[in-house]
Amino acid sequence: MSFSVLLDNDDLNHNFGYFETQGQMNPNTSYNHDIYDDYEVYYTSYEPNANAISLATEENHGAYYYKFSLSWGGNYLSEMDVSLNNSVLHSGSQSTNIYIYICAKPAPYSMDFGLMANPSDSTRNQGLYACKNPYGDLFWAEAWPKVYANTVDTTNNTMTFVNKEIQIRFSVGSGSAELYMGVNNTCVYYEVYSKSWLVSGTSATLTFMQGVSCVAASEDTDVTNGSYVTNITLSDQNIYQYSIGAKAFSTYSDVTYFVFLRQPDYITYTPGGTNGSETISISYTT
Repeated sequence: MSFSVLLDNDDLNHNFGYFETQGQMNPNTSYNHDIYDDYEVYYTSYEPNANAISLATEENHGAYYYKFSLSWGGNYLSEMDVSLNNSVLHSGSQSTNIYIYICAKPAPYSMDFGLMANPSDSTRNQGLYACKNPYGDLFWAEAWPKVYANTVDTTNNTMTFVNKEIQIRFSVGSGSAELYMGVNNTCVYYEVYSKSWLVSGTSATLTFMQGVSCVAASEDTDVTNGSYVTNITLSDQNIYQYSIGAKAFSTYSDVTYFVFLRQPDYITYTPGGTNGSETISISYTT
């Protein structure tokens, strides 16, 4: 799994399996939205099969948004802009981690890179912190925020962000990944991270995923804990491919496999069509 789900003492275990490689991009002949008891999916021509749904499903970990790309050969970079405009992060009765990130999955491995916060943790409650979670290594987060909150209420475990624009880029080469984060188009984080299993290219199977989640820090998530994250807007989302270049990566884009909403009763989601922004809020009842 990705670190969008359970964080247990900063030690994460992946259990995502392999998504079948698709042979071509979506022809976008239809826009589908299927609703089930505890999840929803958005897709075009390739309906996610039972195996894909099973691999995307994390029991007892609350509500989350995942968007998967097709994995056919040629993917090497995913990027997105994150807009926070009157966005509020709150921990309720459970200490809660909020994640906004990109996952690269060269089968059968995975690596996550993005932002995290915990409004009730004194080491994670001043803003959003750069973090990464590579297969085979420990979860890591910076000691100081890359994006400072405009207001912090430690009494009520709440942070508010106004007019924050963040750029996240995750590029996979041969044996390394290039990680970039900007705030208002100024670089605040850059790293080249090396692992032999990081591969891309026309003969490689590489899935990208973008995620937003609100999950209890060290126990099963109780959807009555009152935690929430609001108004996370993802825009300028692209997948880059060696043979084509940049392709839009929104809800119904032709490189998108499917969008997966787990526990949708607690998610407010605005789809982005074929080339538009998506907005995600997650709010648990009390």
